[in-house]
Amino acid sequence: MDSCLRLCFRRGSLPPLPSIILMISTFLLFLASASAGSPSGIGKSSKSSVFSLFNLKEKSRFWSEAVIRGDFDDLESSSPRKKGVANFTNAGNIANYLKLLEVDSMYLPVPVNFIFIGFDGKGNQGFKLHPEELERWFTKIDHIFEHTRVPQIGEVLTPFYRISVDKEQRHHLPIVSHINYNFSVHAIQMGEKVTSIFEKAIDVFSRQDDAYGNRDGSGVLWQVDVDMMDVLFTSLVGYLELENAYNVFILNPKHDSKKAKYGYRRGLSESEIKFLKENKNLQTKILQSGSIPETVLALDKIKRPLYEKHPMAKFAWSVTEDTDTVEWYNACQEALNNVAKLYQGKETAEIVQNKVLQLLKGKNEDMKLLFSKELKSGDANVLHGECLTDTWIGKERWAFIDLSAGPFSWGPAVGGEGVRTELSSPNVQKTIGAVSEISEDEAEDRLQDAIQEKFAVFGDKDHQAIDILLAEIDIYELFAFKHCKGRKVKLALCEELDERMRDLKNELQSFEGEEYDESHKRKAIEALKRMENWNLFSDTHEEFQNYTVARDTFLSHLGATLWGSMRHIISPSIADGAFHYYDEISFQLFFITQEKVGHIKQLPVDLKALMDGLSSLLLPSQKPAFSQHLLPLSEDPALAMAFSVARRAAAVPLLLVNGTYRKSVRTYLDSSIVQHQLQRLNDHGSLKGKLAHSRSTLEVPIFWFIHGEPLLVDKHYQAKALYDMSEPSSWESHLQCNGQPLLWDLRRPIKAALAAASEHLAGLLPLHLAYSQAHETAIEDWMWSVGCNPYSITSQGWNISQFQSDTIARSYIITTLEESIQMVNSAIHLLVMEHTSILSQEGELVNKYNYVVSRWKSISTVTGELRYADAMRLLYTLEDASKGFVDKVNTTIAVLHPIHCTRERKVHVMMGMMKMIRVACLVTMIVVLMWSSSTNTNSRLRMVRMVSGIGANWGTQASHPLPPDTVVRLLKDNGFQRVKLFDADYDTLNSLAKSGIEVMVGIPNDMLASLATSVKAAEKWVSKNVSAHISSNNVKIRYVAVGNEPFLETYNGSFLRTTFPALQNVQSALIKAGLSNQVKVTVPQNADVYASSNGFPSGGDFRTDIHDYMIQIVKFLSDNGCPFTVNIYPFISLYIDSNFPVDYAFFDGNASPITDGSATYYNMFDANYDTLVWTLQKNGFGNLPIIVGEIGWPTDGDRNANLVYAQRFNQGFMSHILGGRGTPMRPGPIDAYLFSLIDEDAKSIDPGNFERHWGIFTFDGLAKYQLNLGSTNSGALVPAKGVHYLERKWCVMKPSASLDDPQVALSVSYACGLADCTSLGYGTSCGNLDDRANISYAVNSYYQRNNQLDEACKFPNLSMITKTNPSVGSCRFEIMIEPYYGAAERRSGHLQKPLSLVALFVFLMLTLV
Repeated sequence: MDSCLRLCFRRGSLPPLPSIILMISTFLLFLASASAGSPSGIGKSSKSSVFSLFNLKEKSRFWSEAVIRGDFDDLESSSPRKKGVANFTNAGNIANYLKLLEVDSMYLPVPVNFIFIGFDGKGNQGFKLHPEELERWFTKIDHIFEHTRVPQIGEVLTPFYRISVDKEQRHHLPIVSHINYNFSVHAIQMGEKVTSIFEKAIDVFSRQDDAYGNRDGSGVLWQVDVDMMDVLFTSLVGYLELENAYNVFILNPKHDSKKAKYGYRRGLSESEIKFLKENKNLQTKILQSGSIPETVLALDKIKRPLYEKHPMAKFAWSVTEDTDTVEWYNACQEALNNVAKLYQGKETAEIVQNKVLQLLKGKNEDMKLLFSKELKSGDANVLHGECLTDTWIGKERWAFIDLSAGPFSWGPAVGGEGVRTELSSPNVQKTIGAVSEISEDEAEDRLQDAIQEKFAVFGDKDHQAIDILLAEIDIYELFAFKHCKGRKVKLALCEELDERMRDLKNELQSFEGEEYDESHKRKAIEALKRMENWNLFSDTHEEFQNYTVARDTFLSHLGATLWGSMRHIISPSIADGAFHYYDEISFQLFFITQEKVGHIKQLPVDLKALMDGLSSLLLPSQKPAFSQHLLPLSEDPALAMAFSVARRAAAVPLLLVNGTYRKSVRTYLDSSIVQHQLQRLNDHGSLKGKLAHSRSTLEVPIFWFIHGEPLLVDKHYQAKALYDMSEPSSWESHLQCNGQPLLWDLRRPIKAALAAASEHLAGLLPLHLAYSQAHETAIEDWMWSVGCNPYSITSQGWNISQFQSDTIARSYIITTLEESIQMVNSAIHLLVMEHTSILSQEGELVNKYNYVVSRWKSISTVTGELRYADAMRLLYTLEDASKGFVDKVNTTIAVLHPIHCTRERKVHVMMGMMKMIRVACLVTMIVVLMWSSSTNTNSRLRMVRMVSGIGANWGTQASHPLPPDTVVRLLKDNGFQRVKLFDADYDTLNSLAKSGIEVMVGIPNDMLASLATSVKAAEKWVSKNVSAHISSNNVKIRYVAVGNEPFLETYNGSFLRTTFPALQNVQSALIKAGLSNQVKVTVPQNADVYASSNGFPSGGDFRTDIHDYMIQIVKFLSDNGCPFTVNIYPFISLYIDSNFPVDYAFFDGNASPITDGSATYYNMFDANYDTLVWTLQKNGFGNLPIIVGEIGWPTDGDRNANLVYAQRFNQGFMSHILGGRGTPMRPGPIDAYLFSLIDEDAKSIDPGNFERHWGIFTFDGLAKYQLNLGSTNSGALVPAKGVHYLERKWCVMKPSASLDDPQVALSVSYACGLADCTSLGYGTSCGNLDDRANISYAVNSYYQRNNQLDEACKFPNLSMITKTNPSVGSCRFEIMIEPYYGAAERRSGHLQKPLSLVALFVFLMLTLV
């Protein structure tokens, strides 16, 4: 019932009605919920299973094969089956009837192994984990994560470096995704043999951090070679066959007393690099050395699977016996012994030599390139030490944290967030170890302190014996909880306290006698019960229920740390945007130099390393392609000028690790200027490759600046550091590691380039960033910013990890899934809005839905098995399946509504000015244009053309439209000299022939795609719909509206890529037809395309997500002498915001004014209009003409939609523009079209019931109120002439009919679903009717809609036909006009009668049930 209620109210098909209608609605909801019950095989619980594949929005059911229906035949009669009649009527809408449900969430399984080494009681502090206590804490870890996206991130210095996110951005895909990660945690405890191997490996692979230190190594810092440890971890994962899961190792090895502190490092320490720099002989020796084995640790690839398949449960626990790992143990033991012999007795120079050779001869290109270049050049000054860490991310699907290592710190130097400190990771020594080391004497002292503290509060007053006993028990309980429970060796003091507690128990039992006070008895009984539950000092240990504070603290800290590993390395947030899979990635490498270079080989660029690094970002199924281009500044003056203008210098206050400031003068490029110029080159084709427009190939341009001085650049799909800088070769950053600053390498920005390229390709972000729903922004946690990948800060390496490769693959998969869900949900939502009708191909519709669901399921299953290559192959089929389902839904709806709805307005338009003040939108770029006031005024006078009269919008979505000739006469009688259409209907345009009325003809949004991709299609459309009418019929067409509000936020970017190309092609077609001087193109936009950054008009600019698209369009309009068209609706601001100041929507000056500089605004229209004026001026188009394409006020369907408000608004607006005052920023006449001319009773009511009542005339051409348009002699509206009505008779509720009749609910719902009941509801024109009049209105609406056919008033035992007008007060019971078929016949055949017959057929079946 709850889900049905949500569904019904979300649809908003009817406003609240009086009591009888509310009763009917409730009854209908009950029926709907009954008919949409759970499918067979689905449990009763409405809660979603944590392991479910889908969470279906309205039903909240977990996955079941019953979701996919198969009870339809391919060929089925269009008439409903007898068993489906009740289903048909009760379902309420097509979606419910066919059981097509919107999907709220989809779950991708993620298998994770947490592998514990040294927690079997043989590791550090003899700590032993038990499966029950581990499960107790690990089930508290969130194992369901929403996939999240991080909006565009900026860096600010306030006064320290912090990240900032624009929360006002609009997003193509949601920040918190429909896709969820469902983590299955498998905890694996390794035995003593595995622990001993890792302890030995740490000992063998470690060397002193200080190359000049003492040889005995006591009290010094040690570094473990993580490259060697990599072999060990990889071999263990391979041996147990854990490759098809993500593995996080938690190490707790015993501490070697000689190596008090150690960490992990891949390269050399700072001390070793200094040693290498000073020792030229050593450098020469390294360069002359022959080849060495790639690894001195050789391990055979032996396998012994731990499990056949990952448990895929919320939490599972496995313990490996030593027999399970004996083969691996023996192989490792032998290999480690060989390595120990190899390094035994080596001097520092030999150790450094072997390590450098290991890096030079290894497979990894990053460190090989770093060392080989510098050693060969004889300049080792650019080499820097790697950060020492206690966590690491391996190249394969494993990472580890060593709890015995370090601790260490890294992250921002001062003032940053989420910094990794020495207290960030769990510490066995300081938690468990601190407790275990307490001595008997210390225990005595702590007990005495507790006694004194407790009894100090008693003072010298006399106290009851029972109170003293209870205080003593409290002391012992607390002491035992801290120091007696969970200990490996019990303190003698605990045994003494155990005896004392027995004595206390006996004393408490003595209080049960009759001689004691009742309150004393009660206290004693409660204390005895508490002592029985605690069982504090007995020899029987309650191992899995009560734990020490130390263990609980440690386990909670460990759980949080491992949660971070899942959030940051396994399923990290990605950048905002949609990232699609392409078969081929073509990297276009543009090397921008100051002077012309003969060949790319002459550049100081290691192309092989760059190309290998970029190739590593691709999936195995993707093919890389590269092309190199030289772009010298000396040969492109425009680019050289842009480069020069973009250069900036800033004195940056650098906050050092020691807390002091140092000024750092930095030269940098303003990427916005450079990017604009690069985009210009790209638009002209000089930067495009051969496959720039290929659907299977993505081109990625990479611009590589080569300059003679240190430079930084803002990152906008390029790396921040620039290649081939002169000294200094590295630059001190705001980051640190273990108290030492981290340096940016300005000569080798390959790491930064790969990070930027992967963000462009798949949205990968630095490892420390993740989106936080609690903060609604990105947060930082530097714990896992480790490893030698492009996204870490603790290493100079750039090898892509398998974690990141998988994230790239998932990014492509999730984008496709998300877009598929959006498409399917939108299509189903359309079916939800359609009342149940007879469908001829319902089986095909359900089958297409089922096929999409099956693709979802297959992709989710394959992804959960980490078979990303197989998942990629399914993406194209999913795209085709989703499109097929959507096309079928559109076809189905088109069959139900043969008149094609060319236009559907939405309610999410420009917010009111007062709302803008409260919710300021951030603007990503501000351009300040200087001009003099005299020049501005003159330009306005030249720009604005004088207009006469007002225009009107003529919409045709009516069940009984007035004949076009009647409407044209109505326009002329009321002095309208301009009309705006939403399509190019032949009859409509033909009726305007020789009328002298200027016409704006419309192109619907659904035609934009075809016009955008074909100039021929545009030429054909112009020839048929513009040229023919101008030349043959003398229709005065002046504008072509390309689309209608195509960038409306609620369209989610559906028309972003087609609007401008369509605009260009239509303009080209007009030019070819010789009409471009008399017919201008425009794109009517909703006022939500611009917003204010400060709440005032002067802060106006285009929305950040469409800024570039809008600039393209505006520049094109300006270049071709075309106007900017905007739709402004103050009513919508009042409708969506109950706090909006009502008077500010009108023009009578009663509202509190808003002052913006020298301008004062007394109404929302002026403020909104001038926000657009400021927006155009800021972007260099201050002289562009503006047309107000739609403005008006509805008269019914909402409490604020009434005749009084509509007359007040429209008359105020007419007086405002007829006076020629204009707005503060643009005085003078305003071009505008009233919305709208006539009511349209067949429009969608998705935005609101008011949508059918915008007209200044009723559906039959009657004036609704007095309105002086300044164009008639009488100063009043002139009604339509020659309108023919049906007979004066109505369908009403019988006096004998009972309100309790169960047919009432069905009849009213049916009638309103197929007619128009939008005038029924709170605050509407018919909102005060009683119950019987409500029912009469509903059945009469249906009766009139069906042309007063007798069968349309045969509601069972309910209705009758009368010739007495049932209208009450302002509530008008309509008589329909005679139907007009002229236009319908040309478009799609006869409309009204066939629909009526179908509807009546269904209705008659309903009465027979």
